Amino acid sequence: MYVKKLNIENFKCFENAQVELNYPGKKYPSSAQKPKFDNINLFIGENGSGKSAVCQALCIAVLESLLATSNAGFRTEGLVRKGSEKSELSANLMFSEQDGMVGAHIAHGVVESTSGTEYLRSGANGKSKYDKLLFEEASASVFLAAYGANRRTERTEAYNERLRNLRYQRVATLFESHVGLIPISRISVNLNQLRTDEITSLINSLLPERVQITLESMLSFNFRISGKGEEVKMNSLTWDEPLFNMDGVALPHSGLSDGYR
Repeated sequence: MYVKKLNIENFKCFENAQVELNYPGKKYPSSAQKPKFDNINLFIGENGSGKSAVCQALCIAVLESLLATSNAGFRTEGLVRKGSEKSELSANLMFSEQDGMVGAHIAHGVVESTSGTEYLRSGANGKSKYDKLLFEEASASVFLAAYGANRRTERTEAYNERLRNLRYQRVATLFESHVGLIPISRISVNLNQLRTDEITSLINSLLPERVQITLESMLSFNFRISGKGEEVKMNSLTWDEPLFNMDGVALPHSGLSDGYR
């Protein structure tokens, strides 16, 4: 899925804005205007200029039908522009075969404000094949992921992926600053089924040479539960925890500096 255009009305710092995006297959007036990478869009601006707001508006427009349900876990606050009663958002989308539908679609999202309380207007997108795809968590369709400025990761033992719908969870840190990213240990859960070498290469290409991920080790944790009398039970909690080689020393993710984490 690619986003071709985003329309924003009365959302946070925007009164009215249209954002035209690059996407594969887009036609340009001349070859000189065609970007080197047609699937990348870069936003640069001062703090408070609306970069995160654009991302939030896009997420709400694309995921509105799902976010408006009670089990999504979505919370809204401070989204409707001051002095307005509602924000209206729309995204022109382009789908491929991976999405389960091919062609164009316009997704809508409406955030209303009543007596200081904001809520999504359920059903802005109506019932459609697109709407059904949003609720299929195991499907690769309509893939959308984003993270906010607070990029801490959750502790593995405290992580509960069912607090939020999976599609909302992938963008939740844009809206809730206290929410952490999925623990890095989770990438090892089905490592044998994934393209291990490619994953390792991609992550390490983003890291400096002195810090490289290995994806090789496992950490085990034991804890003791005491019952009545002398009864004692031993339990072992085990999960894959990829280690990082930093200057020749193997460290878990939690052992890295804040910047590297």
